[in-house]
Amino acid sequence: MRERAGLFPSDDGWSVVERRFDPEYFGKAESLMLCGNGQLGLRSSHEEAYAGQTRGLYLAGFWDDTGNESAELPNLPDPSAMDLTLDGARLDLLACPPSEYQRSLDLRTGELVRSFAWSSGQGKPWRLTFRRFASMARPGVLAFRTELEPPEGGGSLGIRVGIDGRVTNSGTQHFTDGDRRVERGAVLEYSARTLDSGSRLRVRASFGFKAEGGLSGHLSKRFVSERRRLSCHLETRVGGPVVFERWAMIHSAPAAGPFQPERDPPMDYQALLEESARAWAPYWALAPDLESARPEDAWSLRTAWYHVWAMTPHPSKRLSVGAKGLSGEGYRGHVFWDAELFILPCVASVFPRAARSMLEYRVDRLSAARSLAARRAYQGAMFPWESALSGDDETPASAGMDKDSGLPVPVHAGLREVHVSADIAHAMAAFARDSGDSFVLDQGGAELILELAWFWCSRAAWRGGGRRCDILDVVGPDEYSERVDNNAYTNYLAHESLESALDLYGDWEPGRPAPAVLGPLWERLDLAKRHGTYRRVRDALYLPLPGPDGILPQDDTFLGLPSIDVAPYRVAERKQAILFDYRREELNRLQVLKQADAVMLMYLRPDMLSRDQGVATYRHYESRTVHDSSLSPGVHAVVAARLGLRDEAYARFLDALDVDLGPRPHSSDDGIHAAGLASVWMAAVQGFGGLRMDESGLSVSPALPQAWSSLSYFVRWRGRLVRVRATQASVELALEDGPPCDVTVLGSALRLDGSLLVRADGSGARHG
Repeated sequence: MRERAGLFPSDDGWSVVERRFDPEYFGKAESLMLCGNGQLGLRSSHEEAYAGQTRGLYLAGFWDDTGNESAELPNLPDPSAMDLTLDGARLDLLACPPSEYQRSLDLRTGELVRSFAWSSGQGKPWRLTFRRFASMARPGVLAFRTELEPPEGGGSLGIRVGIDGRVTNSGTQHFTDGDRRVERGAVLEYSARTLDSGSRLRVRASFGFKAEGGLSGHLSKRFVSERRRLSCHLETRVGGPVVFERWAMIHSAPAAGPFQPERDPPMDYQALLEESARAWAPYWALAPDLESARPEDAWSLRTAWYHVWAMTPHPSKRLSVGAKGLSGEGYRGHVFWDAELFILPCVASVFPRAARSMLEYRVDRLSAARSLAARRAYQGAMFPWESALSGDDETPASAGMDKDSGLPVPVHAGLREVHVSADIAHAMAAFARDSGDSFVLDQGGAELILELAWFWCSRAAWRGGGRRCDILDVVGPDEYSERVDNNAYTNYLAHESLESALDLYGDWEPGRPAPAVLGPLWERLDLAKRHGTYRRVRDALYLPLPGPDGILPQDDTFLGLPSIDVAPYRVAERKQAILFDYRREELNRLQVLKQADAVMLMYLRPDMLSRDQGVATYRHYESRTVHDSSLSPGVHAVVAARLGLRDEAYARFLDALDVDLGPRPHSSDDGIHAAGLASVWMAAVQGFGGLRMDESGLSVSPALPQAWSSLSYFVRWRGRLVRVRATQASVELALEDGPPCDVTVLGSALRLDGSLLVRADGSGARHG
């Protein structure tokens, strides 16, 4: 029976498996089967070349400008390709289909394995196995292994490997053609510079037969240096199984700075793999897991967890995570608001130091945020909607074509989706509160919070004779509602930003000494003078409230607009299919949402509405949401779970899985949806697992879907490590590390000192 095309769970739920070679799934598999380690991301293109593949290797933080276009992560010179000739025929699975084909990504180790039998049709088949991974222990290293077994009687073998600098980003070349050399007849080195920034890159690669017992003829080796390519051609006869191993190492350096000295790795694939697996082990030791009548749920959660850590930079790098991680060219590798509100909570839950590094990325670009605010005639600092290396605004001016006029569609986000600045302030304050780590506040985070609040003091408009502040002409999270006034999400987050700034003052009042925590900022930012302005704007800022029907207005006009049936667009084969029927200006005059907006606000402020108001607001907006953003289903799942709408929450959870892990073959062609995968963790842990961390402390109130028999997860909170295991009947907390603490479990205030077991009805707390 012919295998189904697509990507599926392995039988044990710990691998992503492809059982049929199908070009229709090239892009999706390249993204989902990514080999990554937080520094490098290698798309899983096949070693041999095929039309329709998008080869890609990306280095975290290594952006380059592109002339008139915005900066992007360049596609690096490629060391992964391999041309194989078997008995005189070039390996080509399209010309001659393979048998016994399987490709799998082991989520625990990040090793990608592809195996099959192949013949050109002129002889007996060879058996081939290709292996690769990105080392978690050596972040700049990739390792490859090819196992070849000839047919009985042996056969001829030709191999071409090397470093290919002919790669581009969809046709845009980022590198000069650099120096090339071969060391000791075994190590290839290719150097290049980026065209705009002049940043330098050095790629080293080496190879060799691990066991030459299978070689039955003379080994011919020839090095070839061509324009933008350095390669080696090997030819021999093979009488039995042989193993061919390779490694590649990526070095980068600024235009004027030196390369950091690093030793070449050993030519020992298995030793490198075991070393990398040990480095992966701490991440899996703290991974969430679940038991479900639907096994795909656990597999999906593990796949999401793998990708979170495959794209999260090492804490020492002071970098954030782009919208596609390191898995593709989508969004040019830019950093958006979802880094702080979707990915950072997942990262901070178990490895706060890595989350702090993401915030340090913003601190390092505070000067650029000040400049952007000044250019737009505001005070303080405003962060751009899309950010890269410099911190300048990388948002494109237009995207796509209008369906009627054929003209480019303006992108309003760069000028008007200003909630990103409040999102960053929220993340900074929440991280300091929940982690107990004040380092980032002491090293620029406090200044960032103060400057962002100062921006809102100038962005808000005084109206009503100076009695009220409104925030006008914005785009909230729902990008189908453009240029609106008093977007509830934006106003409430701006209000929180002002509150966070005032919290830094403590109980200070005019005439008192400056708070010690603000140190030299007091004079430099003239904080005594600012204090009154912060407070006046906070107190006057308009905060929309629910109407008699219990629904929170999304903005000043949304609830007065007509509605349409969005159901056909929610199940459309492609996202944003609604734009084929409606222009953006038309959508702006309808109650149609691209993604969570008021519901996103409910996610961040779960106690702002009563339950009845929350249910009314959720149902009104969800029924009008197309979920054309990968950020939307997971947030809806969390909010629905908190409201007690478990069936609804589980349906939205499945929608969140479907974004990248569903059957659609082109859903992830230009990379995985980084925040969408992080939202799988959000839905499982914050939604069904009931995890909350806020001003009142740590609370856990699980409410599992009927399909799940258990859910377990870990959380680090103020220097403690807590393990949570929930079932349909009870919830258990165990203090794995740190001092005892007060917690709230299913609404009951308890002391955690060792372990706690609480029945699902909230009764019978038992201490262990």
